[in-house]
Amino acid sequence: MLAHLAEELRQPTYLHFAVRWETMWALLADRPEEVQALIMRTYEIGKRAQAPEIDIEAAGRQLAVAWRHDGLGQFAELLEAQERENPQLGTNLPVMALAFAQAGDLDAARGVLARIDIDALARDMLWMAGMCILSQVCVLVGDVTRARVMYALLLPHRKRNVMVGMASCMGSAERFLGLLATLLGDYPSAEVHFDTAITRNAEGGLDAYFTTVRADYAAMLEARSGPADALRAAQLRAETPESTGEATQIAPPAPTQRA
Repeated sequence: MLAHLAEELRQPTYLHFAVRWETMWALLADRPEEVQALIMRTYEIGKRAQAPEIDIEAAGRQLAVAWRHDGLGQFAELLEAQERENPQLGTNLPVMALAFAQAGDLDAARGVLARIDIDALARDMLWMAGMCILSQVCVLVGDVTRARVMYALLLPHRKRNVMVGMASCMGSAERFLGLLATLLGDYPSAEVHFDTAITRNAEGGLDAYFTTVRADYAAMLEARSGPADALRAAQLRAETPESTGEATQIAPPAPTQRA
């Protein structure tokens, strides 16, 4: 409906707003074949609409795609340069730390992590995303001390989905609490967090995180090594949207036409 109205009005600003949502839906519904084309289309229309945020939003979405596939490592040096240019952006250091960790340079990731004062992070619209990215870094480098602090800070926000502005959605905050609880050895809490994350992502139609959360959950069960944990972990890794009966609740929007 939004796309149809924007097309009727033929105004770049409205078309830009509509295609931004199309891109978000494609990311969340796990339609990778559409995402890159939509990112470029959003940028082109945004440029015509003279939208001030188009450069940073396009970069953010490219990073979101890489993050989704654990591929931030290829951008580690670029992110380091970007952080020097825009030190005020709250997610720069967390994303850079995760990029180094995913590249396998854990010492560099720890070095970036040491520069971050968690209590001083601005409580702006990017705070939640930054905290969740830091949660992943802590897990990868085994930083139990910071994990304990972040778990306490994130727990009151467990019912939220994690948004990175209009660039992407990272799914239920419960997933990141599950990762932290696993690192802390609190397996009962981790189990609750992962179960809840699966439920909430399914309710929101966030197909992109179907496999990711189950893989995290399975890794926790394998670490716990209880009597039935290996079997449950194998079941989680084998599940598909078809086998669980989960249907996407985000309907693909009608594509916009070129202005």
